[in-house]
Amino acid sequence: MINLLLPLILGSIFGALAAAAAYLITYQEYIHHFPDKGRPRKMALRMALVAFLFFVISILIVWIIFIGIFSKGKLQ
Repeated sequence: MINLLLPLILGSIFGALAAAAAYLITYQEYIHHFPDKGRPRKMALRMALVAFLFFVISILIVWIIFIGIFSKGKLQ
């Protein structure tokens, strides 16, 4: 089985950074369009979750593809 610990750690680190940036950017933009703070906060949290999942899943996919290519000796 492919060891997925390293890509999960990397994905979590970069995903957390991306989620924080996405939350701050989205919240600052949406706060101008809504009178209350509840809805922009909810929308920004949703965007942060999407950014986190995107980074974790994409790093896992790239890791699995690279392991598949290099373990079969296609690029050696």
